[in-house]
Order: sequence, then C-alpha cells, then structure tokens
Amino acid sequence: MSAKSKWTAHAPYHVIVKYRHGVSRISVASACHKHGDRLICCNNKLGYDIIEVKGSLTKALDRYKKQAGVEYVEPNYYRHASYSPNDPLYRQQYGPQAIQAPTAWNRTVGKKKIIIAILDTGVQRNHPDLKSKLLAGYNFVSNTTNADDDNGHGTHVAGIAAAATNNRVGIAGMAPNCRILPVKVLNAAGTGTTHHIVQGIHYAVDRGARVINMSFTGPIRSKLEADAIRYARKKGVVLIGAAGNDGNTVLCYPAAFPEVIAVAALDRNSRKATFSNYGKWVSVAAPGVEILSTYTSGSYRMLSGTSMAAPHVSGVAGLLASQGLSRSSIRTRIQGTADRITGSGSSWKYGRVNAGKAVQGAKTG
Repeated sequence: MSAKSKWTAHAPYHVIVKYRHGVSRISVASACHKHGDRLICCNNKLGYDIIEVKGSLTKALDRYKKQAGVEYVEPNYYRHASYSPNDPLYRQQYGPQAIQAPTAWNRTVGKKKIIIAILDTGVQRNHPDLKSKLLAGYNFVSNTTNADDDNGHGTHVAGIAAAATNNRVGIAGMAPNCRILPVKVLNAAGTGTTHHIVQGIHYAVDRGARVINMSFTGPIRSKLEADAIRYARKKGVVLIGAAGNDGNTVLCYPAAFPEVIAVAALDRNSRKATFSNYGKWVSVAAPGVEILSTYTSGSYRMLSGTSMAAPHVSGVAGLLASQGLSRSSIRTRIQGTADRITGSGSSWKYGRVNAGKAVQGAKTG
C-alpha cells in the first residue's frame, strides 16, 4: 500500500520547546503547570522538552513562544516511511546495473570501517544476507537496544544499501563491504516523530556513521530536525533523503534540507516513477520501482518508492567514503557524475546516479 503523509493531528498534542543555550526552564515549567500541560520528555543533551498540551495547539504554541529563554516551539511532527505499492516478486535486481555498480565494484567494494546508518523501522538482525554486516544499533521508539525490524521497510532499505555480497545468498548490496548501523526511529506502522529522528541522527553521528540514509518524509520543516541535520553536516556526515511519493513538486523533509541529497525514483527504463516527487529541489534520481531487496523473516521482496531509490545513493556514498573522500567531495562527485537523462534540470537538478563514474571520478560529458 502507499505510504501517505498523515498530518491531521488529534488532541492531546505534543509540542517541542527548544531552549537557548544555558537558560533556566523555570518559566516554562510554571506555564506548563498553570495550563495543565504535562512534561513528556526532557532532553538535556540537546536542550529541548516534549510537552503534552491541552486545548488548542495554536494557542499552546503561542503560549510557549512567549516564555523567557525559549528559542522556538513547534509540533512534534510525524514522518512516514516512503514506499509505494509493490508488484509481484521478480528475481532480478536491475538497480545496480542501471547505475553502473559493477563498474564501481571493479574499483572498490567499500571498507568495513565505513558505516552506513539506516534510520528507519529497524533492521532484521538475523537476516542471512545482513547479519554479517550489522553493528549493534538502538531503538529510539522504545528506548532499548533492540533495533530489530517490526515492519520490513528498514530491512529492505538496508539490503539495497549494503547487503552481503558474494556470499551465495540473496542479493548484492550497493556497498558490499561497508557496515550497517540500524537506528530505529519509525514504529511498526512506519511512523516516527521529530523527537525520535533527531535522537537517531545524533546517535548515528556519534557512533561514527559516515553516511545516514533517511527513507521517510513529511511536508513540514522542523527547526529541531534542521539543527540535527546541521550537526551531522558539521561532523562530516553525508545525508541522503527520499524525495517522497506524492507525485508532485511539494518539498518533503528531511530530503528538502539543503544539507541533504534528495533522491527521486526511476523505473527500470530510467523514467521518473509516477509516484515520485520531483523538482529542482531534488538532487539526483535512482532506481525505485520494483526493487528487490531483503525483507523480514529472512525473506526477499520487491517494493517501490523513493525510499528504495535513496539507499542506492547511500551505497554509492559509502563507496566514495571508502576511497577517503570528504563529505563535500562525496556530494560533488555524486552530483557531478550523474547521467543527464530525461528530466535532468527539471524533475531533478543533476541526473541519474552513476556509481561507476563516481568512484572513477569521471565527469559526465
């Protein structure tokens, strides 16, 4: 089924109150008590609270904005996994061939020290095509160390990026030797909040991830999410995001943040997928229709969506990181070597990702 963005909120509402550095929270605590609101979570490390508010969301936002020491206030937005309807399973992978992965693998298959973080619904830890690649991750939905997948989406994304290769099992991943860090920020229904996501980004960065794949979307820009994205960029992390599956030009986040490489989806004929979001705010395109990858219960399944396109690019980023390139050089290389197919310059700024040219450093003519 199609993963649509669900933004109709229902009371009680949860809001994020972000504080200026070093300020006291006494006035906010007083306002919280006065209006019968409830403190849900206090994140001292990143300097924000999650507060459950009663009554009007608009009035609550205005109320907390006026408190001393508050930098900004926003709803605890929801993000949703970005996959569209999948067709019957065909036992073939056209994605790696379409973006010249075999040519890239002649140059590099990646290095084990390079970590690709998969922020998603988790990853099946005992999948035969993934278990040798997985690091111990974290579950920010339940705040446990069990980052196993209760949906399937995250396992599918992880396999595209970096499934074990040449192991006589299943599929080949885009970055065969890079490791996978599972970070569960979406629940069993494929939904997660700003609070989950920003913690996941910080965790992945602090665990040494060089690439972060974010195959989830939402149409509203979060300031707290922007802060986390900037933190990752500052630490030299390459950020990849799914452009969304609404079939229009509306910006979707986190892909639309300027620090993120936004990825549109192509079909097996390198035409824009009908469901894919598009526009000059999108950086590149990659295969995203009928993509075969790992799935829960040790299985394999075909899914479609910009969620599937993004990890193709994350895998390429992992290969480039293995060559010692910096964050900015990786982005420049991915964009500068993309093939200018139909839609380039309008549906996406650059073109279809070309892994072979990227690792060889060859510019598109």
